[in-house]
Amino acid sequence: MDRISKEKLIVDYNKLFDQYKSIFLVKNLGLSVVDSKLIRAKLKPAGAKFIVAKNSLAKIAVAKTKFANIESLFVGPVVMAYADDPVAVSKLLVEFCKEGRKLEIIGGAMGEKQLSKGDVVHLSQLPTEDEVRAKLIGLVNAAASKLVTVLKEPGSKLARVIKAYAEKQ
Repeated sequence: MDRISKEKLIVDYNKLFDQYKSIFLVKNLGLSVVDSKLIRAKLKPAGAKFIVAKNSLAKIAVAKTKFANIESLFVGPVVMAYADDPVAVSKLLVEFCKEGRKLEIIGGAMGEKQLSKGDVVHLSQLPTEDEVRAKLIGLVNAAASKLVTVLKEPGSKLARVIKAYAEKQ
């Protein structure tokens, strides 16, 4: 790789580091092209990217960003997954690792906080933003439904009493 290509790649890495809120580093243990495409396809709806890192250039690029604390994790064949929704991406990465897709989570970062492998696994167990929104909407709808039931109940009781009285006569 010539010097101009390296400088361009460093600039590209810098843009990615600045653009996204979180990054996850995964060790590539012989990931096939098919699996790599599958991971990218599953990460795309979450707004994430999955790229193979050139470690020496990634270290240079990350040194000047909010993710500077993960510079030491760029050892061996590393793949980077960038995302704005860290929970969704961590869930996908942990799922792929459990399926035996020849990946191993190294760690990552959210903002300036470095994440260990355990942190990434714990993060994957949290609900995603969409799941939290769905639960909140469900709670609001349940409260509204109960309110309507409570408000209509006195009228229906009165109607039943009148009906019973009319049938008695």
